[in-house]
Amino acid sequence: MKNQEKITLSNLEKATPRRRRKTRLRGMVTLGEAARCALTERLSEACAAAWQAVPHQHLRRPTRCVAPVAAARQTAIYFAHVFFAANLTRAGRMVGRDRTTARHACARIEDWRDDADIDRAFNLFEPALRVWLETFIPEEEA
Repeated sequence: MKNQEKITLSNLEKATPRRRRKTRLRGMVTLGEAARCALTERLSEACAAAWQAVPHQHLRRPTRCVAPVAAARQTAIYFAHVFFAANLTRAGRMVGRDRTTARHACARIEDWRDDADIDRAFNLFEPALRVWLETFIPEEEA
């Protein structure tokens, strides 16, 4: 008994051979992609909130709020989906909504674009959003 060493967790870890686990890279997002996703969401929210003149914090509220806030929320979802190619699930999740609500928001904004003034404004937003995104995260980093 005197020669036996007391078994502790640290001794056990030293004695147990470690296996190297193969990590799967599929499904993992690189830092550039993650930063790009986060930035596109923030740009979409900020631009839509500024367009409707509402605080951007109101876009994430769980209730509908007043009409300008709902319109800004739908616009943010549309910008994320159409301008930045986010899928509907991610575009909706950005403001706390589900995929079907995001689909409805995009359809509603498409109907609004029949108005020439709104269509012209959206046509000006797209290049500005892309320039801002490329300023913060150049394409080769993503």
